Amino acid sequence: MIIVFQATSHRDDFKKFFDSIKHEYIAAMLKQIDSSFEYSSESLPLEDVQQTGLFDIKYTESLQGNDYFNGNYKGVKLQIGEISFESKDSKKGDNFFKPSTLIIAEFNKTINSETIIFDNEFYDNGGTKKVDSLQVISHYKNNSIALENPEFEAAFSTSSNDEIEARYLLSYSFMERLLNLKYQLDKCKINVAFSNNKVAILLYNKQIFEPSLSKSVKEDRIFIRFQKETVTILKIVDALRLNERIWK
Repeated sequence: MIIVFQATSHRDDFKKFFDSIKHEYIAAMLKQIDSSFEYSSESLPLEDVQQTGLFDIKYTESLQGNDYFNGNYKGVKLQIGEISFESKDSKKGDNFFKPSTLIIAEFNKTINSETIIFDNEFYDNGGTKKVDSLQVISHYKNNSIALENPEFEAAFSTSSNDEIEARYLLSYSFMERLLNLKYQLDKCKINVAFSNNKVAILLYNKQIFEPSLSKSVKEDRIFIRFQKETVTILKIVDALRLNERIWK
C-alpha cells in the first residue's frame, strides 16, 4: 500500500508540475519544429470541424477540445487539435467518442464534391455501425464507391456524391499511402474527408499531448514522446503527399 501511495503521489506531483508548464513547453516545441506554428490551449474552431463532413452535425455543438495549433507546414496550411464531444446520455459512457486528433489541411486543388473514407473497423459487413462505434462519427451520406484495390477495400469504405472526382482523388498510389499510414500509426482507426478544398483526417482515440496513465513518469519520457508523436503526425503531409498539387 505504501509503494502504491508513493507512486501515486509522485505521479500526482508530476501531473501538477506538468500542467503548470505544458502549454509553454508545447508552444516552444512547435516553434522549434516549424516557426509558423501557433499554439492554443483552446479547441479547433467549431465551424471548421463541422465543415469537414466527418461528424454528425447534431452532435458537434458539444465539441470540446484543446491543444490546437496551426501553421503553414511545407507549403500546406494545417490545423491540428485534440477533440472530443460531450454525451448527455450517461449510458453511452466511453462508447460515445474517445478523445482523438483531427487534422485539417488545405491544398491548391478545387474540390467540388464530398468524398469520405470510412475505416471499416467502425462498421460491420453490412455497413451498419458496430455497437461500440460512436454516434457522433458521420455515416454514409452519398453513393458507395468500390475501388480497384482489394486491400484498401478490406480496410476502408468510400462514399461520394461525385464518383468521377472521387476516383481522381483516390488514385492507387494514394490508397497505398493511406494503408501504409494506418499501419505506421499502429492500425489506428482513420477516417478521411475531402470537401471545401480541404482534406480532414481523424485519428480516432489518439492523443498527442497527454501523459500516459499506464506508464510510470520515468518510463513515459513524456516530453520526448510529445516531440516524436508530433513529428509523426506531421509526416502525414509527406505520407499522403498533401504538399503536391494533386495526387500522382
